[in-house]
Amino acid sequence: MLARTYPSRILEPKMREIKSYAGNTVELKCKAEGRPMPVISWILANPSVSAVGTLVIKDVSVYDRGHYKCIASNPAGADTATVRLQVVAAPPGIMEEKRQQLQAILGHSLQLPCTGHGTPQPSVHWVLHDGSMIQSNRPVSDTRISMYENGTLHIKDVTPADSGKYECIATSSTGSERRVVTLTVILQESAPQILEISKRLTELSYGDQLRLNCSATGNPKPRIIWKLPSKAVVDYWYR
Repeated sequence: MLARTYPSRILEPKMREIKSYAGNTVELKCKAEGRPMPVISWILANPSVSAVGTLVIKDVSVYDRGHYKCIASNPAGADTATVRLQVVAAPPGIMEEKRQQLQAILGHSLQLPCTGHGTPQPSVHWVLHDGSMIQSNRPVSDTRISMYENGTLHIKDVTPADSGKYECIATSSTGSERRVVTLTVILQESAPQILEISKRLTELSYGDQLRLNCSATGNPKPRIIWKLPSKAVVDYWYR
């Protein structure tokens, strides 16, 4: 007894549309059923090409756009479906992290890279935390801040006022991409260090006024305390 046969039937919509960015790999699938299992083939009228099974187009370009016809066939019959492929230029990209939290030490210099890529090559600019814009070919009011041609933002001698969000924007005719850096300027802690102190021996006459100097650095600012011969302890607010 012969097995029952039935015609090929494509399980996809009769007409569908696929959109892809240029440079991507596109797979056009065409699921079908039938007995015997149908053979899948593809036809593109101009130029005339054909493929069996899933149609794969690598590094797709605008020249690949158009209508592709899928044909499912077996001895009992055939079915067809059409896929319209749209290829559009990809928007620009930025190589670095799109969102970044960054800390900088007070008084240090800082570089924020922003490398744009794409076809066509995008232009890059920065929007600073105060809303002002900076480009490599434009002067800025704050000479501490500059931008290199490769998109890197350079900030000299950072201050607490430099804390905030910095936005890099890469723009071309195909769209734009953004990178946001949130900067926090911190104080670097350092141990107290005495810089200057009076001579170890001071001779005075009875009734004279004694003045002993002591200055120190450190972060946080150190508190200076004196210990008297009487073992009493006084600090800077002692009168």
